[in-house]
Amino acid sequence: MSGPFGIKARSYRRDFSPITAGDYVGFVIDAMGDGNGFGFETNPLGAQGDWQFTGENENGNANWNGVWDVKTTVEAEGWTAEFMIPFRTLRYRPGSTAPWRFNVQRY
Repeated sequence: MSGPFGIKARSYRRDFSPITAGDYVGFVIDAMGDGNGFGFETNPLGAQGDWQFTGENENGNANWNGVWDVKTTVEAEGWTAEFMIPFRTLRYRPGSTAPWRFNVQRY
């Protein structure tokens, strides 16, 4: 967490670029363990960024807009983000025994 006076965020707009121009948290989820998945990110203002990636395309598809939501809160100690992502957005297959891959980045 960063203190509230040091928080930097510039936009509320979805998929604005670069979301990394200020504070943000993001992560990728590969729900099938096959190198394909989805990325999600937000800033303290609650701007949403998302993309789809495949094992062959490291840059991913930034035009993908999944169904999900995020709520951010700025408090005395810093800021928090709560992501709500339905399983169907991740294309998760119930009953699959494949391990999930998950990676988080914060700035």
